[in-house]
Parts: sequence; structure tokens; C-alpha cells
Amino acid sequence: MALAKIVVVLILIAILFALFRGLFFLSKDHEKKDSKRLVNALTWRVALSALLIAVIIISIKLGILIPHGVGG
Repeated sequence: MALAKIVVVLILIAILFALFRGLFFLSKDHEKKDSKRLVNALTWRVALSALLIAVIIISIKLGILIPHGVGG
């Protein structure tokens, strides 16, 4: 169970890294018309987000992660 939580946190950190990379490229490449760095960074973010959702769903289905209700 701890390994699954570590994987989820690492994916979240990678998503944040890709998001801030996109922000950096947005501010630096606004004058370049043919730069694909922003698109690539945001593509990585979307792919990592989809991976995160898949990991969470699979972990719940396998019983590795146990969701709790609102009252906890």
C-alpha cells in the first residue's frame, strides 16, 4: 500500500514539473512561431494525468488502495 502511495505522489510531482515547464516555455517562446516546446510539455502533463487516473483506478480495483467516505 505504501508503494502505491509513493507512485501516486511521484506522478503528481511529475505532473507539476510538466505544468511549470509549460509555464516557463509559455513565457520564453511567445515570440517564436514554430516552437513546439509548450505543446510537448502540456502533452506530457495530460499523459501523466491519464496515467495517474489509471494507476488510482487499478489500485482501487486490486484492493491496494482503499477509498474512504467523506466522514473518513
